[in-house]
Amino acid sequence: MQDIDHVEIEKLNLSKRTFHALARSGILTIGDLRQFNKNKYQIRNIGNKSFDEIAKALESLNINLPLSVLLEKDTVQAPVYDEEVIKTASQLSIDALSLPRVIKGALKKNGIKTVKDFLNVPDSNLSNFNRVGPKALATIELCREDFVKNHTAFIVTCPKLVVTEKKTVTWGQIAEEYFRSEKDIYSYILISRFGFSPKTLEEIAIELGVTRERVRQIQEAVAVRYLNHIRFSGAIRLLEKVEEVFSVHGDSLSLSSLKAILKRDGALGQFSEPVKTERIRNLDLLETMICWLNLISNKKYTIQPIEFSVDISDLTKSGKISIRDHATLMNISKTERRKIKRKVLFTGGITVREASKILSKDEKIAVLVLKNLNLQKTDDEWFTFKSFTDDQDNSKIPLRIAGLKMLAVNPIMNIDSFHDGLRRHASRFYSGVAPIHVIEHILPILGFDLKNYEVSTQLSTKGILSKSEQCLTSAIKKNGGVASFLEIAEEFFLHSLSLPAVSVTLKRSPIAEKTNEGFHKLRGIDISWQQIEDAQKRQKRFAQDEEVSHGLDGVVRLKFTVNSYAFLTGVVGAYSVKEMVGSWSLVYKDKLYGEVKIDESYLWSLAKLFKELGVKMGDRMELGFNTWNRCVSIERIENGPS
Repeated sequence: MQDIDHVEIEKLNLSKRTFHALARSGILTIGDLRQFNKNKYQIRNIGNKSFDEIAKALESLNINLPLSVLLEKDTVQAPVYDEEVIKTASQLSIDALSLPRVIKGALKKNGIKTVKDFLNVPDSNLSNFNRVGPKALATIELCREDFVKNHTAFIVTCPKLVVTEKKTVTWGQIAEEYFRSEKDIYSYILISRFGFSPKTLEEIAIELGVTRERVRQIQEAVAVRYLNHIRFSGAIRLLEKVEEVFSVHGDSLSLSSLKAILKRDGALGQFSEPVKTERIRNLDLLETMICWLNLISNKKYTIQPIEFSVDISDLTKSGKISIRDHATLMNISKTERRKIKRKVLFTGGITVREASKILSKDEKIAVLVLKNLNLQKTDDEWFTFKSFTDDQDNSKIPLRIAGLKMLAVNPIMNIDSFHDGLRRHASRFYSGVAPIHVIEHILPILGFDLKNYEVSTQLSTKGILSKSEQCLTSAIKKNGGVASFLEIAEEFFLHSLSLPAVSVTLKRSPIAEKTNEGFHKLRGIDISWQQIEDAQKRQKRFAQDEEVSHGLDGVVRLKFTVNSYAFLTGVVGAYSVKEMVGSWSLVYKDKLYGEVKIDESYLWSLAKLFKELGVKMGDRMELGFNTWNRCVSIERIENGPS
């Protein structure tokens, strides 16, 4: 075996790659190769293929020993030292030994700080240390022998080392030691690439004013330096703790809960002082750990990357919610999110139950979605928006538009009337709005002031009213503060607006409210009974002299005189037959003329038939409502045959 040990590896005729890899590691003979332990120590660029190559080379030299014998583990037992030697060694630092500074540094980085540790560490472990090769191992062996022979001399010439109990290293200590000595730009690139919010090389290059390639080069250098620092700082126990937390909690873990657990167990620690740089305002300790976890799980930076039971990217994105709940949130469609947001913008808020119904999810998920949409909880049931930062978006919020419309008519308005106006404005899409206490909460956010239950604003209301609303305001003011539907319709005709616009405006605009049957006033403005009586007297010019009879044949007959309004518009007052509300088929002489509609006050869509029949003002007409087949017939009962 000794003859084989002296054979140089050059005679094995290995490939250049394998030969140089062995030579760089100080393996120059087969004897050196025997000290190589495959399970404990790896040489760069030496793998299974290289082992096969070495085995074949040995066979070609007629060396009939298997490679496993050449690479067998050293079975030499560790030397046993006298008690006096151990006692002296335990009191001395390795600084007392005559070792090169490079070797001392490598030993200290791996936790060997006393001479006792130095004597007891196996050679197989020393081979694993960075910068400790065959020559260094020989130097260490000579130093050991010298200490054992002359240990008594060290007591007099070397100071005692006060050995204290080894403290547990926290992540805060490891990270602070690195980032306080690292360059600002290097730290920034490390955090920007592997932290909470990873940026692309292009984004960082633009920020720093350098090329993308330069950023990549710095990234490679700082990643290796960061990993080496952590490796020599005793972070093995921290890694085991992190893996334990991952395996125990799984996808129920969140970024915030991970921080809380590590703090509770004393593994995270803290900075002695906040770490600030020119580009990093306040370095987050957990973010530095996330950088480390990302690096050691990346095969680009680690020969054997660690596969965690939790995806680090998913953990980073989770924030305050669990990984599982975050994944559920990501599956919520944009359409569902838009429905919730639209309802809040129109009605001022949404309940958890309503959100759960829209999403078809349980209430727990609904709450997560509402919070994710930047909505805040006002009570046990309601959520509403927190704030708005974009003025352009503010101007398009339906609630704000409705409020400004009302305050354009009446600058100071009672909160109850204001709330009812919001309900009317939202009635086109929703049956109601949020309760008053929710609306009161969001009024300042929308730019409104609330004082003594009265709403006002400093915002401009110029141009907020539509043309229809301007006509409505004009009609009511012209008629003494109270106007009927017909009086409002006349104003709309003067401005070339259609009749349906009258009904739609009165139904949906927040600026008007009903005072009595068929009469309207501007919202928030007080009126007297005298104004209502005057409005009723003015309606005589619209009188139809209505007569209603109920026949045994199931036909309800309405006789009326065609007034100016009916002649111009084809709209007939139908308050006396308001129980007939709905759509009816219009028939004249067994011929169908489409449909007419009845609401609480009027019957619509007779203009076309009036024109065809040549109906004039003052004509007496009769409408017959057949409740059996839902049709209405029309006849002229005076001024000529029907």
